[in-house]
Amino acid sequence: MTSEQLQDWLRQKLSEETSRDGKTIDLDADFTSLDLDSLSTVSLAYELETFAGVVIDPTVFSEFRTPNELVRWIQSQKK
Repeated sequence: MTSEQLQDWLRQKLSEETSRDGKTIDLDADFTSLDLDSLSTVSLAYELETFAGVVIDPTVFSEFRTPNELVRWIQSQKK
């Protein structure tokens, strides 16, 4: 899977979790700006783990500042 595919997937899921238009979600903006609650982060982590094939703990949303930082980390885990 490419970084672009992962970014597209993450943008779509963040859009669903936040009820925002996916086109307005900036993947270089802080996760905190998305106002994700704990249930959303757990759900998103599980779905991301399934999609990416990498073990994802819900704490990644506080360990990485932006969605793009998370995408880069996931890509590094797959090598």
